[in-house]
Amino acid sequence: MAAEKQVHPSSAMQPTPPASAESTVHHTPARRKRGRTPPRIGLNLTPLIDVVFQLMVYFVVTAGFWTDEGVLTTRMPQGGGRPPSALELPAQPLNLILEPQGPAGVRIAIGDFDEAATFDELARKLASLQQDPVIYKSDDPVYIRPQGQVRWQHVVNALNAAIRAGFTQVRFVQPSPQPPGQ
Repeated sequence: MAAEKQVHPSSAMQPTPPASAESTVHHTPARRKRGRTPPRIGLNLTPLIDVVFQLMVYFVVTAGFWTDEGVLTTRMPQGGGRPPSALELPAQPLNLILEPQGPAGVRIAIGDFDEAATFDELARKLASLQQDPVIYKSDDPVYIRPQGQVRWQHVVNALNAAIRAGFTQVRFVQPSPQPPGQ
């Protein structure tokens, strides 16, 4: 008996391709079959914009828009430093001595004769020196002498108090050197 080839019923309906021809399968996506256009691939910019705004806020908050410490705008004297004439009496300078007291305090001495507890009191006492009897005139020099490690804040407050009192010749003087060990 000759062996008969059994054929599956589903393959019996389809014709078999010729052996010499190559079969090519073309895939058609389901979206194209339904008539939809494929979505466009894009970059989501929302997180990028959020990060840029956060960086901008950080730099605005941390940026320093103030004058550096130790930079004071003052009018420096002009001229060649000539000695006063014989007819003109040299003005007696008023010394404001600032000494550190504790970690943030300051002792304010007005010359050798008075002290002030606050800078408002200093301004009042300096203004009273120009009233009757006139001890100092408004154009007499005022020397601010910071001693030791006085904070710049106190030096500037003393400058403001002298200007508020009406003095026009306010100057800063370097402290005298202290001997070692003091």
